[in-house]
Amino acid sequence: MCHKIICLDYIREMASGDEKFIVDMIDLFLKQMNEVSAELSDAIERKNFNDFFGIIHKLKSSANLFQINNVVNLIVNFEQQKNIEIPIEKFKVFNSSLEELISKAVIELISEKELILKKII
Repeated sequence: MCHKIICLDYIREMASGDEKFIVDMIDLFLKQMNEVSAELSDAIERKNFNDFFGIIHKLKSSANLFQINNVVNLIVNFEQQKNIEIPIEKFKVFNSSLEELISKAVIELISEKELILKKII
């Protein structure tokens, strides 16, 4: 099922009907998002841009799993600038945009998780 931000078609295919697997993957993603937000802010504060790019690269894989294409596209576009000097403000703007998109995705994932749990309980 696809929403405005997320699409669970790929993960449903991977799950082969195992709804608990989907719930577990959503839980892992939600946990990761809590950690990622703090890690990105910390990397910006420390001006450690190698860490920053490593974190968003890892996030891109997770976003692909849930087909959060606007997050993936945002990351891909930012990663293309990796080898040029990027002002700190650009990192802050990117991080703010990323957090906004992720918060919308999290809302949809929580909603989807609740629907699945109603079916399996």
